[in-house]
Amino acid sequence: MEFVSSFDQDLFLFLNGKHNPFFDNVMYWVSSMLLWIPLYILIFIFLFRYFKVRNTPDWGIHVVLIFVILIFQ
Repeated sequence: MEFVSSFDQDLFLFLNGKHNPFFDNVMYWVSSMLLWIPLYILIFIFLFRYFKVRNTPDWGIHVVLIFVILIFQ
């Protein structure tokens, strides 16, 4: 686990230290919340269908709760 953590930190510092315009623009868009909304919608649809198929009576509460957690992380 220490190797993964060290690799993650080294990769972050390497990319952060580059200061090239391409990565600056990419990181700007990746860190934008609006970019990830379609992913959250797909996750919501998947969870909605998964819990509906299982006929769990309280599926709606779980799906909405997970969706809110993902949006406001």
